Amino acid sequence: MVEYSLFSDRTAVLATMHHKERVIAPILNRDLGVKVIVPANFDTDRFGTFTRDIARAGNQLEAARHKAEKVLAVTGEGLAIASEGSFFPHPAFPFVACDRELVLLRDRVNHLEIVGEELSTETNYAHTSIQTIEETLEFAQKVGFLEHALVAMTCKDTRDVAAPVKRDRQEIFKGIDRQTKLIEKKSSITLLENNKT
Repeated sequence: MVEYSLFSDRTAVLATMHHKERVIAPILNRDLGVKVIVPANFDTDRFGTFTRDIARAGNQLEAARHKAEKVLAVTGEGLAIASEGSFFPHPAFPFVACDRELVLLRDRVNHLEIVGEELSTETNYAHTSIQTIEETLEFAQKVGFLEHALVAMTCKDTRDVAAPVKRDRQEIFKGIDRQTKLIEKKSSITLLENNKT
């Protein structure tokens, strides 16, 4: 543990429902002396989902701020951590997918906001339109299925699978983590790799 920091021996509340404490909590405890807690039943999906079925609350940074402020209001704590990820074409190499991760620390006691950012091309984010079981299994293997879950979407119009929220979707199936569940969803679906939500 660190000898002294602005955050030593403080409790930080982490705005997550996707188990991000597994990665974040040990680092903050070791490097800053912070104890991280996660509030029960805190729904971060209401601030937006990467599947776009719920529009993001503002831009990426604003969404992280909304999460931090809400978790502080709900818990009454003075220190919050929130994160927000986004997949998009790389700004310098538009044919390469990238992942931008923001982590925000909001400290009401010291009137601080600290934002960390990482832009990485090390992602297996992908999507495709499929029609057969064979196409489904081929795509799943390509993106490393079973190391993480997938999302399946049924679409009336599969011409533009990456279109924003306005695309006419029928259903979204999240957390497909077994091959049997994947095969069940095979009829005219679009698959998206489901990581870092």
